[in-house]
Amino acid sequence: MAALLAAIVSLYRHKERMNKYALLILYSLHVYLALELVLAFMAAAAARTVMGMDLEPQFDRPYLSASLREFWGRRWNLSVPALLRLCFSRPVRERVGGGVAARVLAAFLVSGLMHEAMIYYATLRPRSSRCRGCARLNLKATPSKSISSLKGIYMSFDTNTSIP
Repeated sequence: MAALLAAIVSLYRHKERMNKYALLILYSLHVYLALELVLAFMAAAAARTVMGMDLEPQFDRPYLSASLREFWGRRWNLSVPALLRLCFSRPVRERVGGGVAARVLAAFLVSGLMHEAMIYYATLRPRSSRCRGCARLNLKATPSKSISSLKGIYMSFDTNTSIP
């Protein structure tokens, strides 16, 4: 896996001559392989060595996803839905009631704020136009379609079963 990551990074020397879609695929593979290498191998090995315990996997073969819903809901960054469910969904359900819309809004609000914080600390600059563009795009989407798709994604998070 490290050799594949090194090969991808070495291809960036030729990015001026690459097709923009091929470059996007390389960027996506780079992010996945880097996260998988750091989280699955290095952090898991350290936790196993120091604490004698195994960490839950962060990904479940995201490259096998058949849809965006499956990718975001069941295969990518598995610890975040569990954390959002525990820290935000359950307290909102207890205070507001059983409405899915309030829990979805709380989860996406916290997720958006965390992405803003990560981008700020990575770049040391305030919000970018890309973040504002994504927010505008989400707000302009057809409300019924957006709510139904968000509910579908959220419902895949909102289970009482543990993450495999």
